[in-house]
Amino acid sequence: MGLMRVYRASVSSGFPPPEIPVVRVDHVVAKVAAFYEKIRSIVGWTEEHLIRKTAIARILRRTLALHSDAPELAETLVRDLVRGGYFPNGSIPVAKVSGLEAVLGKYLILFEMLKKLSLGEQASLREWLIDIAGCEVEAYLDPPEKEEALLAFMTEHMRRRIKIEDSLRDEDRENLIFIAVRQALFKFDESIITYQFIKKYAPFWGSFRPDKDVESLRSFGEGIQRWRSGIKAAFGHSALNKIYWAVEALDSPYLILGDVFSSRAKTGELDEAFVSDTEALESAAKRAYRERLKKQKRKAFRAAIYSTISIFSSKVLIAFLVEVPFDRYIGQYSEETLIANIAIPPVLMVLIVLWGLRRPPGKNESRVIEEVRRIIAGDIAAYPLKLKSKRSILIRGFVVLLYALGGAATFGAMIYLLTLYNFSVLSQAIFIFFVSLIAWSGSKIREHAKELVFGEKPPGFIHDLFLFFTFPIVAAGRWFSRQLLRIRPLETILDVFIELPFKFFVEFVEQWRAFLKEKKQEIH
Repeated sequence: MGLMRVYRASVSSGFPPPEIPVVRVDHVVAKVAAFYEKIRSIVGWTEEHLIRKTAIARILRRTLALHSDAPELAETLVRDLVRGGYFPNGSIPVAKVSGLEAVLGKYLILFEMLKKLSLGEQASLREWLIDIAGCEVEAYLDPPEKEEALLAFMTEHMRRRIKIEDSLRDEDRENLIFIAVRQALFKFDESIITYQFIKKYAPFWGSFRPDKDVESLRSFGEGIQRWRSGIKAAFGHSALNKIYWAVEALDSPYLILGDVFSSRAKTGELDEAFVSDTEALESAAKRAYRERLKKQKRKAFRAAIYSTISIFSSKVLIAFLVEVPFDRYIGQYSEETLIANIAIPPVLMVLIVLWGLRRPPGKNESRVIEEVRRIIAGDIAAYPLKLKSKRSILIRGFVVLLYALGGAATFGAMIYLLTLYNFSVLSQAIFIFFVSLIAWSGSKIREHAKELVFGEKPPGFIHDLFLFFTFPIVAAGRWFSRQLLRIRPLETILDVFIELPFKFFVEFVEQWRAFLKEKKQEIH
């Protein structure tokens, strides 16, 4: 099995042999920088598996403002990532930095090509490319061979398993399954999947050679707006959500299979004899399932804590910079209102997450283990999927109206209660903004916490009633979240007033300590 070969080949210590030159930074400076990055990641919390990629894109934005030369850009970026603790000190070979120059040089060429566009288009496409570059830099410095192999394995299975009963173009079906598998299995965001799309359809991208592929790159740059529009159209396809939930219902056995193969590869016990031994496979799958369940719970709690801290810190900042001055100005300031305004959103986040952290149904484990065995045996069942609803336009319109009424009732009740408790108009708007963000963040954490649930579980009446009143709030939170990702207000403030001076200070201290070390060596 090709999947087994990849897992066996990917076993390594993570550090190159001693004779290979590596990137090293001052250990004292690294501790200070890593502490800062930890605080920064909590304040601007994103999903745990996206933290490093997000940090790379952020550091890249800052570094691009100071360096436009690929070698200098590559070295500065790598050293910042090692200092920040995103890669262990001494784990990146110096040769990798040279290779990274070609990766970044590709984007520098595209940035130059963007200059002929309007300022608005330049800024938008530049941000889009930097997010993609963050994904590519992470993949280059820490190649995800196992993840890519498992994704390819599951994607091929989903192509065969999901039987779409409605008419859908072959190309659309291929692209939608490609996206859905990556969203469901590893919860990849749009930028990672976009990077993988470009790699798939622009073969030169993943192995760009400055001496041979410049013309191909320029051709890509000429049509970059068309590329982005095509990829965004795939993400906005009306059938994607239904295909995603179909894939999500089937993904847990593949996660367990990946865990089993990974653990067995580390001990050198991953071979044909193991996968042929049903008893050994089921025993290993049970251990992997229970271990992932424990990790999943810890991860959800950690996400809840960090996201709560992030929301709380943002809420306190806005409260004292905006709400308090405004409320004092209009004569509506109240300490009780301020405390409630700051405390309620974090408490709400904790309640949402705790409500969603329930163990999977009792029979779920045996169903997942059985499905792992079927996957190994090649005995995978078809999954019929109907994209078009049989509801008439009148019925659909009535359902939409009901949800709109539920949303109006929810928002109306919130505004009524906030007015009753003397919240100013501005405080009400900010409170609803944060509650919407919390509802969206909490729903994502709860969704991730159910990653081991296999198959579809019909929602009950209480769930439907809850969804009826909260769906508009979650939808609003999703929209707010996407707008914040575009403008990055807090990130911009931190970059300009804190991070940039801090990075200058860190580099100065590192060079100063290196100078002292040289002088000490001269004495001896």
